[in-house]
Amino acid sequence: MALALFAFSHHWALDPLSLGYRLGVIGAAFLLALLSWRYVETPFRTRRVCPSARSMLTLAGGAW
Repeated sequence: MALALFAFSHHWALDPLSLGYRLGVIGAAFLLALLSWRYVETPFRTRRVCPSARSMLTLAGGAW
C-alpha cells in the first residue's frame, strides 16, 4: 500500500517530493495499515463478523 501511495503522490505532484512530504506519505501509509488491521483483519480473524463458514462464504460470494 505504501508503494501505491508513493506512486500516486509522485504522479500528482508537479515538483519533486520533499522530505517532509515523503515522511507524511509514510505516516499516512502506517495509519492506513493500522486502521486496516484494527477494523478489517482483526474482526475476521476473531470471527466476530462471520462466525460460521457458511456466513463467510456467503459474504465472500456477495463481495465478488
